[in-house]
Amino acid sequence: MAGGGAQVWRLSAAAPSIERLASIPANPGRVQLTVPAQSVTLLVLRPRGE
Repeated sequence: MAGGGAQVWRLSAAAPSIERLASIPANPGRVQLTVPAQSVTLLVLRPRGE
């Protein structure tokens, strides 16, 4: 997603199932995100042009 966003998915003790969160901005070569302790976070980035 050139200049688009990254999908955010998270598994944590507060939500014992995988949840999709709001997408975050993703600039080429850079993503900034703060995640909670005791969690697993997955970012889904698409190649440019999709």
